[in-house]
Amino acid sequence: MNYIHFDKEKMVNLSYVLNKELLRTNRAGAYGSTTLVGCNTRKYHGLLVAPQPYIDGDLHVLLSSLDESIIQHGEEFELAVHRYKDGYYYPHGHQFIHDMTFDPTPAIIYRIGGVLLKKERINTFNGVRFMVRYTLLEAHSDTVLKIRPLLAYRNRHTLSKANTDVETRYENISNGIKYRMYMGYSYLHFQFNSKYDYVHVPNWYYGFEYEKDKEQGFDYSEDLFNPGFFEVPMKVGQSVILSVGTEECNACMLKRLFNNEISRRTPRSSFRNCLINDAEQCVVKLDEKYRVIAGYQWLGVIPRDTFIALPGLTLTRKGGREIFTAVVDGMVEEMSGPFFNYYSNIHSATVYSADASLWFIWCLQKFYEGQPQCGKSIWRRWGKYIRTILKCYRDGTENGICADASGLLYQGRPGLALTWMNSIVRGKPVTPRTGYAVEINALWYNAIRFAIELSETTLDKSFSREWKPFADKLGMAFVEKFYDEDKPCLCDYFNEKEADWRIRPNQIIATGMKYSPLSMAAKLKVLEVVRGELLAARGIRTLSPRYPEYVAKLEGDHESRGLSMYNGPSYPWLLMFYVDTIISLGLDDKALVALKKIIADFEPELLEGCIGSISQTYNGNPPYEGSGTVSHAVNIAALLWLMKVVDEFNYYKEHKL
Repeated sequence: MNYIHFDKEKMVNLSYVLNKELLRTNRAGAYGSTTLVGCNTRKYHGLLVAPQPYIDGDLHVLLSSLDESIIQHGEEFELAVHRYKDGYYYPHGHQFIHDMTFDPTPAIIYRIGGVLLKKERINTFNGVRFMVRYTLLEAHSDTVLKIRPLLAYRNRHTLSKANTDVETRYENISNGIKYRMYMGYSYLHFQFNSKYDYVHVPNWYYGFEYEKDKEQGFDYSEDLFNPGFFEVPMKVGQSVILSVGTEECNACMLKRLFNNEISRRTPRSSFRNCLINDAEQCVVKLDEKYRVIAGYQWLGVIPRDTFIALPGLTLTRKGGREIFTAVVDGMVEEMSGPFFNYYSNIHSATVYSADASLWFIWCLQKFYEGQPQCGKSIWRRWGKYIRTILKCYRDGTENGICADASGLLYQGRPGLALTWMNSIVRGKPVTPRTGYAVEINALWYNAIRFAIELSETTLDKSFSREWKPFADKLGMAFVEKFYDEDKPCLCDYFNEKEADWRIRPNQIIATGMKYSPLSMAAKLKVLEVVRGELLAARGIRTLSPRYPEYVAKLEGDHESRGLSMYNGPSYPWLLMFYVDTIISLGLDDKALVALKKIIADFEPELLEGCIGSISQTYNGNPPYEGSGTVSHAVNIAALLWLMKVVDEFNYYKEHKL
C-alpha cells in the first residue's frame, strides 16, 4: 500500500473529496492545483497556472481543466465534475473513480462498465508544461477518449467572464494545435504522442462556481472558454500522452519526457519525504534568480518568510547549501538600503517591514551554525549587507525604525503593521504593535551579537569595538523593559502610551534566539506559560484563550479572517523557537519524547487540506483543521528543521558526544 492513500469508497462523497486539494509546482514558477476529483473550488485552481511576463508578470490561470469522456458504442461517459449555481454538480465523473494513488505522481483509475482507464498527471520540472498520460487498462470494445479543454486566461486573483474579445483562430503544429484566448498571452500547445482528431467549435461555458471563494465573500462565479475538443482512439494497453505547454515540444519525445519527469521526483513514501517534496516545490526560479514562494496558491516572495523558511527548506537536505546561497545572493542583490524586495513573479516592490532584515541575519546565523568554519567567507560575502542593516536601524530609517538612547529598537507609525502580525482590516492594523516589540528587539540583539561573532572570525576589531558596548547596553535595557518578575510573561510590546502584557507567542521567538539577554529563570518562565496557554496540537496559538478577543478558528469572509488571524489560530513555524528555547535550557530524553510527539501530530495533516503538505495556520482548539494557504513554506521548513534536531540529538546520544 502507498504511504498516501484513501478509502476509495469515499471518493464518491463530494463533501469528502472537495476539501482535499492537490498541488504540483515546477522550477519555472508555474503550478497546477485542484481537488482530488478535479472539481475546482477556488479561483486559484487550475491545471496550468503560469507567469505571463508580457501581461503583468503575475501568475495567470491558463488551463482551468481538462474534461475527459469515454465513448463506446456511440455512448459518452463524462469523467469530469463541476459546481454550478445553487450547488448543482454536473457531470458526476467522480462516481466512476475506482482507485487513486499519489506516488510517484497523482493518478486516478476510472471504471466505466468494462473499461478501466488510468490517468496520471505531472507538471514538468523546467519549462511551463502540464502532461497527462492516459492508459487503457481494460476494454471489451472500441474505445475513444474525448478531451475538452476549458480555458480561463486571466490573472489568478480575478475571474473570467464571457466576452467577445476572444480569438477564434487556432494553428496546427507538430501532432497538435496551438491556441491562445487573447493577444499578448502565451499560446498553449496541445500535443499528443498518438493519432487524434481535433474539432474546432469555440464556445463559452457559463456559471462555474467556486465554493471556497464564496465562503470568503469573494466573487465566485466564472465563465470558461472551450476552443474545441480532441478525440483519440485507444487500444487496450496503449498509453496516450497529452502535453499542454507554453512552448512547442518534440511530440515524438513525449513518452521519454514523461518518464524522465517521473524519475526525478522525490517519492512521497514517508512523512519526511512528503515534506522534502514540498520543500522542493517552494523554491522556484524567477527572472533567472532562485526565490522562495511563501505560500500556495496566492502568495508571492515575502522576504520575512523567505529568511525564516530558508534554513529548513535547504539545510535539511543534500545539496541545500548551494540553493541557500543562491537564494540569499538573489535577495541581497536587489536590496533597497537596509530593506528587501517583495516579489510577485518578475515584479517587485520594496517592503519596509521592521523584521525581515533581522530575519536575514538570523538566517545566516543558522547557515553558520551548520559550518562554523565558513565564518570568514560569510562575513566577506554578506558582511556589508549586515553592516548596512545594523547601521541604518541604529541611526534611523523609514517608517520610524530607529534605536533609542538605550539601544532598544522602535518601529512603526500609526496605521502601519510592520511586524509579522500584519493583518489590516478597513485600513487599520488588527494587532497594532507600534513601538518596542519584543521579538523585534530580541532579533535586533541577536543580530548584533552574531555580527560581532562573525566579524571576529576575520579579526575585524573595529566592528567589535563599535558594537560591543552598544549590545551590552541594549541587553540591559531589554531585560528592564520586557521582563517583570511579577508578570506571567514577557511584555509583547510597549510605547509611550501603553504596555501590552497579553500572552502572545512573540516572547517564545525572543527566548529562542541563540543570543538572548534573558536569564535561564526568565526563559523557563516563558516556556511554562507558552506550554500552558499557547501550545496546541499543530502549532503555537497567537493569543491565550484567557482573553475575550480569542478566536480559535480562521473562518468566514475575508474581513472575519483578517480580524481573527493573529488572535487565536496557531502557527506551526513558531514551534522552532519553542524547541530552541528548550534546547537552550537543556534538551533531555523527556523533552525529546515531547518533541517527537509534536512532529508526529502533524502526520495526519498530510491527508487533509492539501495532500502531502502543511497549511498556513490551524485552529487553536480541536478539531485542529488547517486554513489559509494550503502549502506554506515556513511551516514545511519548521517541521523539517525539527526533524533535523531529533536526528542530531539521537546521533550525539548514540555516539555519546
